[in-house]
Amino acid sequence: SSMARRARSSRAWHFVLSGVRREAESWAGSSAQLAWGYDSDGQYSDSDSEAELSSLSPSVPSAIPVTGESYCNCESQSQAPYCASLHALHRLKDCRCGEEDEDFDWVWDDLNKSTATQLSCDNRKVNFHTEYSCGTAAIRGTKELAEGQHFWEIKMTSPVYGTDMMVGIGTSDVNLDKYQHTFCSLLGKDEDSWGLSYTGLLHHKGDKTNFSSRFGQGSIIGVHLDTWHGTLTFFKNRKCIGM
Repeated sequence: SSMARRARSSRAWHFVLSGVRREAESWAGSSAQLAWGYDSDGQYSDSDSEAELSSLSPSVPSAIPVTGESYCNCESQSQAPYCASLHALHRLKDCRCGEEDEDFDWVWDDLNKSTATQLSCDNRKVNFHTEYSCGTAAIRGTKELAEGQHFWEIKMTSPVYGTDMMVGIGTSDVNLDKYQHTFCSLLGKDEDSWGLSYTGLLHHKGDKTNFSSRFGQGSIIGVHLDTWHGTLTFFKNRKCIGM
């Protein structure tokens, strides 16, 4: 992943997560003040921001999940062989490596999400398209990313595949339901958001740049927003991948 620079602005940002495929799951953990996430191509902005994460499927979506990119090597993260039923790719038991159960400064916002999302675990876990996928879904965090330093992490707790799964930030102008009937990379489609795709591409203003290696089930994606310097930095499995 990488870090992006941008001129300061008065617009508020949120952390966002979104997805277009079935049963995309993510856990949120943060040591920052505010954030939001959505599923699609990612967006980023500096001052007064909120984070975003997104996930979506391509016109010819990839049905084979990304493997070998997990934060840990525990037994519950072992990858099952691919088969026609995507349900067979789920782990027999949940992996809790790298997760924390307290000190959360924000959770996913039940009032700011696409219809194809389902929250659990006190709104710290989100599932996209639990029944079927016909478009792109997204969700914001509960806090606005105000002036200062913000850091948060998102863990991919289910197989990652399809058009896109993204983590990033965006302003309140981002319409989470705009592409609910279209498969796309939501974050980074315009200047109101930045998004890091699971494919390793960074999206902003409709452009995409090769930024990092892919991420998948078990990966922990960290985001550091510095509104003082106007920078956005990404981490994968607790290692910096770019600014």
